[in-house]
Amino acid sequence: MARSSTTPAISAESLVDTALVILQDFGLADLSMRRVAGQLGVQPSALYWHVPDKQSLLAWVCNRLLDGVDAPELTGHWRADVRSRTLALHAALLSTRDAAELTASVLALGTGGHRLRELIFEAAAPAASAPASATAPEPAVLTEAAVALLIGDAMITQQRRQAELLGILSTEPASPLPDFSARLDLLLS
Repeated sequence: MARSSTTPAISAESLVDTALVILQDFGLADLSMRRVAGQLGVQPSALYWHVPDKQSLLAWVCNRLLDGVDAPELTGHWRADVRSRTLALHAALLSTRDAAELTASVLALGTGGHRLRELIFEAAAPAASAPASATAPEPAVLTEAAVALLIGDAMITQQRRQAELLGILSTEPASPLPDFSARLDLLLS
């Protein structure tokens, strides 16, 4: 069926752009195909010409977020490189509402978010060739530990921020957590 002259043209890029705005403004729970279609002025079925399903759209959104991360250049010092890249990724996830939850979801399903692991693994790789006297972890294990710490901390931070905005955070934690960089340093020590 030909598109009528009053039907707006949409593209995969416009779907992702619109989904990112919805994610930032309303959160992951309100990011639906119906809402994206409504924002674009089309029927939800029109979206499926460009994206196979909602999980694919979520993966595309996650990938766009991660593609925008300005990854620090590698220095060859694996601890410093893993630290700087993980901190950059952490800041990127915290800059968009529910980005950590979105990233956790697409990583768990294997549908996207691969750049997150790739950036950390690339930084951790020199640990494999560290001298035998040095205590260097296996790069894949270090990568997964950093990813778990990164995603977990970002999710908790974003949930606390949301609770504060809603006025439902009634008490401070019993003992405040050290900042993310301190926990990352412990992992890398």
